[in-house]
Amino acid sequence: MKTLIEQLTATNATFYLSGNRVIVHSDLKVCGRHYGLLEDYLSVGDLPVELTVKGSLHVGPGIRALPAALVVGKDLYISYSDIEKLPDNLTINGNLLANSVKLKELPENLTVKGVLNISNTDITELPANLKVEHSMTLAGSKITALPDNLYLKGILNVEKVPLQKLPENLRVEKWLIIGNTGVTTIPVSLSCGAIYMNNPREFENVVSEVFSTDYMDHVFALRTADGIRVSNGEYYGDLETFALMMIDNYNADEAEYYIASAKKCTTQLESMNI
Repeated sequence: MKTLIEQLTATNATFYLSGNRVIVHSDLKVCGRHYGLLEDYLSVGDLPVELTVKGSLHVGPGIRALPAALVVGKDLYISYSDIEKLPDNLTINGNLLANSVKLKELPENLTVKGVLNISNTDITELPANLKVEHSMTLAGSKITALPDNLYLKGILNVEKVPLQKLPENLRVEKWLIIGNTGVTTIPVSLSCGAIYMNNPREFENVVSEVFSTDYMDHVFALRTADGIRVSNGEYYGDLETFALMMIDNYNADEAEYYIASAKKCTTQLESMNI
């Protein structure tokens, strides 16, 4: 089996050595020794202990561990791979895509500046020192808790996750996507750009009008850190903003229907001690 250096040399890839460190200037796609037919992937036995990939690193099947001294300039793709463990103190300047991978836990001192996707994994907890700047997609994972004061610039997806509650002071700049969890109340300290609920009736402190089981055939209202907010699953805001969005994006009859439902939900929510 050829080493990574031999494979890089054979394919005229741009790389150089700095001591024991192999530095690859572009994206790198690697897989294990029995998967050499994967297009554009280099089939290697093991990766060097010290490896820098200035582009994105794509890991295919047949590789179970990554180098302890790994540096990735952009994205790390390990979805559907055989990776069982990630090195501690790993920083990903782009996205870490680990959907349906064999990981049981995340490493200590992991930093992801883009999206962390651990959907459909057996990971049960997030390390206390985990840092994610943009988004977390946890759908279908076994995560049981999220840290208080969690802040994300992008999206948080916790569909089909065994959470029992959302953390206090959760801030999500864009979408919070939630459904089929053990969560029964939405904390009033929540602040988000928008929220999508598969079924608003899952939550005791959310007032909703459900017209059918079809996508967006409901309107709901809830209290947040930003005040009362209403949504139909696509548009989200205070009552006045929501009404304007309905007028701008639906025909007159549909807009009137959504606005009336939003007013009804808001009035009911204001009358309740929740």
